Amino acid sequence: MEVYTNMESECIVSAWGGLVNIVALFISVFALLFIIFSFWWMNWRRGKIIVGLPRSFAATSKSEDDLLIVQLPLVFYNDGAASQVIQNLRLTLAQNGNRSAILYFNNTVRDLVNVQNREWARQFAVEGRKSYSSVFVFQRKPGNFIFHKGKCQAILEGKLNNDKNWKAILTFDLQISAKSIKTINSGQLIPYDNDPDIERENG
Repeated sequence: MEVYTNMESECIVSAWGGLVNIVALFISVFALLFIIFSFWWMNWRRGKIIVGLPRSFAATSKSEDDLLIVQLPLVFYNDGAASQVIQNLRLTLAQNGNRSAILYFNNTVRDLVNVQNREWARQFAVEGRKSYSSVFVFQRKPGNFIFHKGKCQAILEGKLNNDKNWKAILTFDLQISAKSIKTINSGQLIPYDNDPDIERENG
């Protein structure tokens, strides 16, 4: 049977005590870091801006040399904790190998049907874990673009916060049906359904 002297016992107790202190210090530091991280995550974290696909739209263009207008009801969602600012937006269309001129964010309207009470384009903030919605109007003359039946790709770009560079934030399709071709290329600005399921059902 192994017998420890008093000095050896004191050394063992001291070693165990030191180990316990180290473990306690590690747990305390970990808990503090977890609290700081949780506070940052809940209050300061900058997330991503998520833009929902537009369920409908309005667009028109008489000719490549004429005014090209696209109106989109868009919802911007900020999935982070910190607020973010959308400084500017722009839109580009592409279909059948043709690409439009860049359409500038010009104004907003209350809905696609009523174009009264237009408000000039301006920056807007999206608070943390909240959304911002409006009908955004993009236009350019000349637009260098004519619509054709089928899918028309739209690329939405934005300048976020203090970033000076444009960033693609949403790429989606506008559903151009055979029924809408005449009106959409006639200069009449009327709303259209942008549900791809309905377009497939209609052939």
